[in-house]
Amino acid sequence: MSTARERRANNALGICLICVVFMGESVVAHHVRPNAASPFVWVALGLTAAACLVYYLKYRARPKVRVQ
Repeated sequence: MSTARERRANNALGICLICVVFMGESVVAHHVRPNAASPFVWVALGLTAAACLVYYLKYRARPKVRVQ
């Protein structure tokens, strides 16, 4: 059974991957129909993905504490 910290870390990784997929879709959409707001969307998605990845790496790397 995973701990609450591990579940939150896995959720952060999932959000990171979703942001990366949305960023890729936005890049493709920008090539089809250019939009001036695209760079702002890329920055927002990129920062969110980076923050989630840092959160995942920080909390996933902590040693597991077992209560007996």
